[in-house]
Formats: sequence, structure tokens, C-alpha cells
Amino acid sequence: MTDLLAKAFARRARLSEQEQDAFARWLLDELESERRWSRAFHASQGQIAEMAREALADDDLADRADADVTRRLNELFADPELRREHLQVTAELNAGGTDWGDERW
Repeated sequence: MTDLLAKAFARRARLSEQEQDAFARWLLDELESERRWSRAFHASQGQIAEMAREALADDDLADRADADVTRRLNELFADPELRREHLQVTAELNAGGTDWGDERW
């Protein structure tokens, strides 16, 4: 037993029997819980790996969709007339005090 663990148990030994039993139940429950979590974690490694692959694939798909939206907007605003109109509307909204930091816009 390490010195630190011996010190912890020595402190608990000064408690009443009821408190010692409560501590012992808590410690045993924690050790059992840790054993169950460890077993469940190791048993589910395949599932966790598959979920990670799916999450990465979803993220890649979202990135491609975002890039596609950006590309389409760039194409749309490449039209000089539409760009001019957009800048004009934006200037009017800015002059009106539109809060661009507000996510609801």
C-alpha cells in the first residue's frame, strides 16, 4: 500500500463505525462502477470507432456543402449588377442600424 493510501485510510479509521461503513460502501461501489465502465468501454470499441468514422464523414459532407454554398454565392455576386445592388442594400441596412452581430437577422 502506498503512503498516500495508508494516510487516507488512517484518517477514515478515526471516523465512527457508521461513517467508516458508509465510506467503505462508497469506495466499493466506485471500484465496481469503474470495473463496469472499463469493461463496457473495451467491449464497445468497435461501435465507438464506427461512430467516429460516421461523425468524420458527416463533418466532411458539411464542409463540402459549405464550400458549395460559398462557391455558388461567389458565382452569384460575380455579376457586377447584382453585386452593386447587394452593396447598395447592405449600405441602406447599415445606415438603418442593422445589428449584424445579431444571429437572428
